[in-house]
Amino acid sequence: MVLDKTGPAWNKGRIHYTGAPKEVCKAYLDQFAKDIDSFLNARAKKLSPGGLMALIIPALPDVVSHPQVTIGSELERVGCCLMDMAKMGMVSEAKVDAFNVPLYFTSPKELQQIIEGNGCFSIERMDILDNPKHHIVMPQLGQRVQYIRAILEMLIVKHFGDEIIDQLFEIYARKLSESTIFLNPEYQQIIAIFVLLKHNAN
Repeated sequence: MVLDKTGPAWNKGRIHYTGAPKEVCKAYLDQFAKDIDSFLNARAKKLSPGGLMALIIPALPDVVSHPQVTIGSELERVGCCLMDMAKMGMVSEAKVDAFNVPLYFTSPKELQQIIEGNGCFSIERMDILDNPKHHIVMPQLGQRVQYIRAILEMLIVKHFGDEIIDQLFEIYARKLSESTIFLNPEYQQIIAIFVLLKHNAN
């Protein structure tokens, strides 16, 4: 849907749903729900009735909106770097339009609805893990750049080739240095959800 140029969810000029129209966010949520549903169906075939499965899933608090996600905003900034490179003729703009990072941050409420809608498992326990901000913040610019590069490099190389990688993250580092918001622990909104599921008997 995000690649359909005629549809409202076409994600032109962006590589993520952060800052995108609501139709793009909905497309990401729908794909996430399909992926989790497929995963649960596959695991249900491997577990005996009554068997337990534990998951830890990165997420957002129910009260936080997607534009407030620091890492999502960082992905948006990487997208801006790619668009800058397209304007310089280093990459094709059409290639940027066709590149979407497959990363969605669900919420506890969304996750609960997806699991309950699947029907293969019952939720025995769902908790927000203790995740102190000082454990996840990276106050050094170089650390943060390397962290984002580690997440994205293989995806970018597969789509664009490896020729642009070093320059892309040099441009990204310059943009990141212009704003300290990404280095501030108060803006780290991501949480981790622990879910204990029990396989339902047919």
